[in-house]
Amino acid sequence: PLYRDFSDILLPNEMKIDPKRTYIVEGPGMTTGILTVKGWVDRNSLMTFFKSAMQRDQWQELASFKSPTPKTSSILVFQKAGRTAVISIDEGWIYTYAEIAVAPSAGGAGGALLQDTELQ
Repeated sequence: PLYRDFSDILLPNEMKIDPKRTYIVEGPGMTTGILTVKGWVDRNSLMTFFKSAMQRDQWQELASFKSPTPKTSSILVFQKAGRTAVISIDEGWIYTYAEIAVAPSAGGAGGALLQDTELQ
């Protein structure tokens, strides 16, 4: 596994960056945007990989939506220190795609989510 544009989001070796579907913006202290990777990987194993890798990198899982069929997207949502990451996984004819979108969390809402979870 390796890190690319986002220094705290691990990517599986089997996945390669799709430059036509990747938009990264680097600013002071934060990298945001959409990183799209593709490869011959099973959707379920990819979901398992990201759940485990994100947890190891101190991301908190907020939601997980596993599609009942390969024809619709499965979505994972994570939050960490003022940022939110949404990973959408789609199986195509040849490749499985993972679109990783990272953006700053909304002002008070993101902090409240983390605080509420930590209190439980």
